[in-house]
Amino acid sequence: MDGTGVGTTEKKYPLCDLTYILAFQNYSGYSGATKESATTANNYINYIVNGKAKGGQDEIAGHDYLALPKGVLVEEAQKGATLIAF
Repeated sequence: MDGTGVGTTEKKYPLCDLTYILAFQNYSGYSGATKESATTANNYINYIVNGKAKGGQDEIAGHDYLALPKGVLVEEAQKGATLIAF
């Protein structure tokens, strides 16, 4: 039992769907947005879609989540991440 009265057979739970992150391409067009907020969004999203060593896609391995599928999906996510600006 897992504490809810429901028995489970899995120790890890797969992600059921893709998770989406939305960000502006031009933060300066919105009141209250700052260059710092645009930089933070850019840095964070570029990190999580980075497939290189010490990038988010590399570091997620072994932490109960799956990396983005190789190919078009991860390539488009990486392209989109570079468009975030102030």
